[in-house]
Amino acid sequence: MPLSLWLVPDQPSQRALQDKIKGLATAHGLPDFKAHLTLIGTLDDTPEEAMRKLQRLRASGVVPVTFNAVVAGRFPDDHERAGKVPWSQSAAACAEESPELLCIKRLADSVYTGWAEPSSPLGSASEGNHVPAVWAPPLGRPHVSLAYGNDPSICEDIEVPKPICCDAVAVFDCTPATAEGSTEWKEIARVSLHYDPVGTPRVSMRA
Repeated sequence: MPLSLWLVPDQPSQRALQDKIKGLATAHGLPDFKAHLTLIGTLDDTPEEAMRKLQRLRASGVVPVTFNAVVAGRFPDDHERAGKVPWSQSAAACAEESPELLCIKRLADSVYTGWAEPSSPLGSASEGNHVPAVWAPPLGRPHVSLAYGNDPSICEDIEVPKPICCDAVAVFDCTPATAEGSTEWKEIARVSLHYDPVGTPRVSMRA
């Protein structure tokens, strides 16, 4: 099953984004999927391995997210799909790469892929020395999708979302991996990003 790692908005942020996603879905005949910011699009783990690794991300600190544009990702001219817009980036609210967002991204990459910045603890390298974070192409930017499989021209009329806060990280089963199938994606497990002074696990498993 295709597994992904998502940054999940807190309840007020989730409601606001879901209203926007549902409004676009209703207006344009599109799927109504769960709002999220993808940290890692495809995990090379079994569900059990992915859930075990997820525990290492808990209590990492909530992540404020500010958006600056709504655009569609388009493959460059030198790509075999030149000019094409993937269904998963057809209306993306692009997020600024804040220190908090980059920190959780680098931590997630370290935990799930073994990647870490050379000669520097995660999140502590001096400004200008960071290896750039790698986000899903062709957009190559952190984003929250507001629609799937839409005509990219509608991005011009979509208002940039207000800032949100993400307070959890979750593993999702993204089966089937299609725009239409996005309504069937299921959460497998999540951890809270809120600091936990007691140090007890805050992992919730979803059937």
